[in-house]
Amino acid sequence: MPLVLALLAPGAAAQADEDFELEQLELVCIEQPMRAVSFGEPGELSYGEQAPKEADPIEVRVTKSRPGEDFNYDFAIIESSTDDLETDEAIWLGDKQVEAQQGRFKLNLSNLVMTLTETDPDGSAHFRRFECENRSGEEAAAESD
Repeated sequence: MPLVLALLAPGAAAQADEDFELEQLELVCIEQPMRAVSFGEPGELSYGEQAPKEADPIEVRVTKSRPGEDFNYDFAIIESSTDDLETDEAIWLGDKQVEAQQGRFKLNLSNLVMTLTETDPDGSAHFRRFECENRSGEEAAAESD
């Protein structure tokens, strides 16, 4: 019986490749004030809010690049007008979210809120948050005019 399953698996993989649809999101994102957690003396924590790193809107393109190894995810590439958001190693999880950087980067696909957690060697952390708008449809509409 395992032999039959092994023979069927390549066909299933080929079917998954045929069903794969290239999908892309063109986003414009505005960074919100950043939350920060830092450590002082032993046992001392401080919480605060800091100005966003990026004052201007950021352009982000998320593209499904190839099918995943099962039906729960696809691989994706993230391109951005700022280097710290770019990666060619992202995971697109259905219509829920896109994750990268070992879970430190997340894009919620239902509300288009993007978050990025950055850590410092001393354990301090900055929690960046971006509110995004989908511009994919606007570009297509402009091309058809």
